[in-house]
Formats: sequence, C-alpha cells, structure tokens
Amino acid sequence: MAVGINQCLFIAFANKIAVKKQLENADLAYISFLPLKALESSSPNKFFDALAMGLPVVVNFKGWIYELILKEGMGFFHNTADVTLLIEELEKLEKNPSLLNQMGQKSREIAENNFDKKEAQQKLLAFLVQKKQPLKSALPKYS
Repeated sequence: MAVGINQCLFIAFANKIAVKKQLENADLAYISFLPLKALESSSPNKFFDALAMGLPVVVNFKGWIYELILKEGMGFFHNTADVTLLIEELEKLEKNPSLLNQMGQKSREIAENNFDKKEAQQKLLAFLVQKKQPLKSALPKYS
C-alpha cells in the first residue's frame, strides 16, 4: 500500500484481472450505490475484491457492509449530501498513513477470517450432504 493518498482515479468497467491490477495501486476503495433500500442487502464483488487486497473501504450506502465497516474500523461512510465530511476523512488518512494501513490490515483480516472461498464451499457441501438430495432438486422450480 502506498504511503499517503496521491491521487483519485475513476476507472471504467474491466475484467477481474484488470481490476486486481488497479487495486494493487490503490490506497482505498470507494464503493457507491444509489441510496435505495433494496441495495442495502447487496454483496458487490468490488467489496470482496477490496478486502482481499487489504484496502480500506469507503461506502455511500447503508446496510450490512456499512455496519461491518464501522464495527471493524476498516473504512468509513460517506454521506453524499456533505462532501466536506469525505474530504475531512481523506485528509485525516493522508496525515496519518498508519491509520490507513491499520484499516487495510483489518480489511484483509476480515477477508481471511470471514469470507474464505474454500470454507464457504465446504459449508455448502455440508449443507447439501445433510439434506441428502441432489442440488437440482434443492432448487426452486419455476414454470
């Protein structure tokens, strides 16, 4: 992770290899959604990408991700109605690179302890074995 915050880049949609390359050069990840209640339960890939890369995360929406970020101290919330608060938070991180680093370390720790792909696969397999039914029959039928 770079020391201090050098610049802000807005990057177009890209495949996961390009996203990983961009995140390798990032100081933090900003994840924005429209402030719609329906989006509060979403789980965007970019959030998990940021955690895997050990980046602090800034969000502009409420929901489980917002709660996790605040609880774990791995980023902050940006109220889009007040850009000055965002500027203040970014300046605080620029003046305190160790805080930026701590947030990033916490993000990586959360990724490793809570969102491990192999562990999720094992839980899914255990669930399916417990149900003793083929996956196909466990899925809802739509006509």
